[in-house]
Amino acid sequence: MRILARLLLCLAILPGLPALAQSAPSQDGDVAALRKEVQELRQQLEQQQREHDAQMSELRQRMSAQTPATMPATSQPAAGAAAPAQGASQPAATASSPADELQAAIRQAQSPTAPAATSQPGAAEGNWLSTDWLSFSQPPAPVQSFNPDISLVGDFQGRHDSDVGGFLSDNRIVRELELGISGNIDPYARVVSIFSVHPKPDPDSGYDIDVEEAYVESLSSIDGFGGKVGKFRLDFGKINELHQHALPWPEYPLVIQSFFGEEGVAAEGASVSWLAPTDQFIELTSQSVAKSKDSLLAGDDSDSFVQLLHLKTFNDLSTNSTLEWGLSGAVMPTSDTPGTASDAVEGMDLTYKWRPTKEGLYQSFKWINELLTSQRQVDGRHVCAWGGYSAPEYQFARQWAAGLRYDYTQDPTDSSRNTQAIGAYLTFAQSEFLYWRLGYQFSHRNFLVHNSEDDHTIFLQLDFSLGPHPAHKY
Repeated sequence: MRILARLLLCLAILPGLPALAQSAPSQDGDVAALRKEVQELRQQLEQQQREHDAQMSELRQRMSAQTPATMPATSQPAAGAAAPAQGASQPAATASSPADELQAAIRQAQSPTAPAATSQPGAAEGNWLSTDWLSFSQPPAPVQSFNPDISLVGDFQGRHDSDVGGFLSDNRIVRELELGISGNIDPYARVVSIFSVHPKPDPDSGYDIDVEEAYVESLSSIDGFGGKVGKFRLDFGKINELHQHALPWPEYPLVIQSFFGEEGVAAEGASVSWLAPTDQFIELTSQSVAKSKDSLLAGDDSDSFVQLLHLKTFNDLSTNSTLEWGLSGAVMPTSDTPGTASDAVEGMDLTYKWRPTKEGLYQSFKWINELLTSQRQVDGRHVCAWGGYSAPEYQFARQWAAGLRYDYTQDPTDSSRNTQAIGAYLTFAQSEFLYWRLGYQFSHRNFLVHNSEDDHTIFLQLDFSLGPHPAHKY
């Protein structure tokens, strides 16, 4: 019976074997077709991704060329941009996908505040020092913020002067406090104002408040031209533009003090600068300012303005070193009578800087040199005087630097009187916002002050900065 059952089972299975044999190749063909279709879809997806990446790259380049300083880093629209069309979704704070990033960029490009492309020579691509000349159709900065930048800079100094009786001077510990308020007015102009609080000459009389600088300057340029108007530090030489707290020494060089005043010179007027369209950095500045009291720019009876020219150029000597030099000149009319001689002052400055690319945080060297000459009428006499200084500084650790400075200057009202000095100092940068400086200076004069021709000065300086203080020139 078992054998008979097995035979019947075999007879029942035999008719279906051909169909089963035919179905196996059919299933293999379906799998191959499915694999081919998946491969084609994958290739199409990769092709679309490549096209998308190329479009995004082209769009970024176009928008960067149009608005190099205003293109946002994320998909959030710029301040003042128009809202999207009705029914469009609002952009996220950051792009969550390439599609979102593309849509945000398109909305930015279509915004009414986005500048249109320009065919003027100023729209060329490249480094702004050489070929990227902005025009007024290309706002380089965001529109006004309702909260301006506010900063506070403190300059404290304790010192011992041998020519004032050999005691520690206690009337100049708080030498100066600077309050700065600055911000963009619109995409084309910004305002800078700096107020100074400093002790009066009489230590028992309290403090004075002065306006050190207050000017409006352009953020855009036309064919390399820019300008500012108001009260500002004159662009004469290398150091006069710097505020006292930004100096690499505790005080201005003797020739600056003798020719321009104890803290250099600032005046009210207008300034126009031009950046030459060359591969090498060349800047020419022309300034017309009112006369400044207590300096060579005071003049006499003339109501004419002081005229100043400054030429500055910059060379890369290597990947680690640079050389900057400049020429300056100013003319001060002494009378409104035609043909009357004018007072004049000329200057030349030379600055070498070295900072290795690999150890730039720990080592650097700079050497600042400046020479000034003057010609003026004093009580009917024509007086010619000159002076200068040379100051090397070496940074030997990340927070430490040491330097020297040699000074020589003649009195611009009496060239027979001269003063020379040699000083050394050590600076410790506690952080980028606070530094300490200890130094010594020996001065010798060919005339008497407090019954002495020599002066020994020891000083300890502390400077700090709070808030977004405007950057100083390189």
